[in-house]
Amino acid sequence: WDTMRKYGLIPYEDMPFSPTITDWNEYYTQPTPDQIAKGQKLLELFAFNYEYIWQNPTTSCPIDLIKYNLQQAPLCISTPVCNPWNQVSPPVCSLTVPQHSTLVYKQDTLTFILDHYIPYLKEFSEGYFIPYVLKGIVSIVPAPVSNPTPILPTNIAPTQKNLQILQLLVSLWQKLILLLTGQ
Repeated sequence: WDTMRKYGLIPYEDMPFSPTITDWNEYYTQPTPDQIAKGQKLLELFAFNYEYIWQNPTTSCPIDLIKYNLQQAPLCISTPVCNPWNQVSPPVCSLTVPQHSTLVYKQDTLTFILDHYIPYLKEFSEGYFIPYVLKGIVSIVPAPVSNPTPILPTNIAPTQKNLQILQLLVSLWQKLILLLTGQ
């Protein structure tokens, strides 16, 4: 999320994963300057932020808190990993140090996650240790205002005309309050 906040995102087609990638050097190819500029352009339209909804290295996140926050967005979790991991239902892990990040998309008696290792869809049984939960927040950046509101002077000369305008405004305000309160 910090990378998205700083650099934005590029389309998958601009840097796709390929089964022909066979080593870490190919996998961790750095983006080109054009790709970085394209990602930055997205930040003119969208803001990427996040908040931790649970951050406790000794206690697992309560299921109800996950369920509640899933009503707003999928959640990123950080968990320990034990073997065998590459199966639909990895066993409850006795480790407590998080080693892997995945995405929770559903919660009932199981925690349903999207992983980037096969199988991509996994299910944690109740009791799987989840010490960190993060909710991503994507919002639209407001369009710039073409005619900004003029800055009012900090002090207005106490002329007779200005006093009359102020008295008129106060009178209108009082009449509006009377109309709204039904008096």
